[in-house]
Formats: sequence, C-alpha cells, structure tokens
Amino acid sequence: MQKNQVKLRNHSVDLVKCIAALLVVSVHADAFSEMSPVLENIINGAFGRMAVPFFACVTGYYLTKYTEQNGRAWLNNVKSLLKYYILLSVIYVIWSSLSNQFQEMSVAVIVYTVVKRFVIYGTYYHLWFFPAMILSVIVLHLSIRWHKERLCWMLCLLGVIFGALTYNWHHLISWEQLPVLGRMMGWYDFDYIRRFITLIGPFTFLGNFIFRHKDQWMEK
Repeated sequence: MQKNQVKLRNHSVDLVKCIAALLVVSVHADAFSEMSPVLENIINGAFGRMAVPFFACVTGYYLTKYTEQNGRAWLNNVKSLLKYYILLSVIYVIWSSLSNQFQEMSVAVIVYTVVKRFVIYGTYYHLWFFPAMILSVIVLHLSIRWHKERLCWMLCLLGVIFGALTYNWHHLISWEQLPVLGRMMGWYDFDYIRRFITLIGPFTFLGNFIFRHKDQWMEK
C-alpha cells in the first residue's frame, strides 16, 4: 500500500470484534453465572462460543483479500500474532515461575515444557488460540499458493463433522468401544489438535470461501 493511501477499515467488523472480545472475557470469567444461569447460558454458552470462530473467519477473509495484493500478507499476519503471543507468553512464564509451577524441574525440562507449550498448547491455557491461528494462517497461505483451496474446503467440512461427533455425541456413543478413536480421545494432545481441525481451520477457510464467492452472491 502506498504511503499516501488511506487504509480503510470496516467499522461494522471492528464493532463486532469488540463485542466478540468482551464475550471471550465473559466466557472465561463465568460472567452472569451468579446473576442468572439462563442468561449465563445464553451469553456465554451460545453467543460466547461464536467469538473465536468469528475471529478465525475474519482472518481467513481478509488474508485471502490482501494476499491478492501482497504475497507477504500472510507473513505480516503471522508476525502480528507472534508479537502479542510472545509478549503474553513472557508474562505467563514469569507468573508460572513465581507460582512455583516449575518447581523441582531441571533447566532442560523447563525449557522443553515452555517450548512445547508455546508451539502446541499455548504457554497458558487461554493462549491456545495463538499457535492454532498461526498454523491456520500458514495452511491458508499454502492452499492459495498451491491452488488447493477447494480441497481444503472439503477437508474442513469433514473436520467439522468429526468435531460434531466427538464434541456433542460423546454422551450417546461409548468411544472406548472404538479402539482407535477411544485411544485418541484419551490422548492429551488430541484436544488441541481437535480444536484446530474443528474450529480454527474450518472457520478460517470459511472466511476464504466467503471471499471467493462474495462477487457471485452479490450479483445474484
């Protein structure tokens, strides 16, 4: 973008981003739980769960849009995510140290634990979104570069179906009776993998899908 150009913003999207950010805080703070369980379930259990998918969808939409103008748009996006992620990670690693969470660990084990959390889980539980979103940005970039977006749309649809089965039907189906899936459900890392293939990846590509079809929809 030229220096004399004005960067335009979609104020409607910005407004919903602010609302979504407040909903994320509300979910993790269990807001309204003491006021009204019904209200808490509506705000946190329903609308609150839409916040992260919304952020992923917006990222997929605008990353696809700007990739056509700048082939390094994905890299700028990753750098932006890393900037906040590293800052928050430093804060939480210091806090974990002061809370004696690394007590009786050797230096090598502490380094391994912090690096693994940073790459996969998030250095703090609520930071899992960052590594998942960074991976999703990279996958979307590669799919655009290699012209594999349609294939990813299908894979993401399968991921959503899989997630619906493992998240919502676990009270109806005994996963222990299915050897492979039963073992996966008991695997600690699987929960984070499932979040990516069910939540972050599909909604990032939903934004990509919307951008690719918006002109066609507008014409109709």
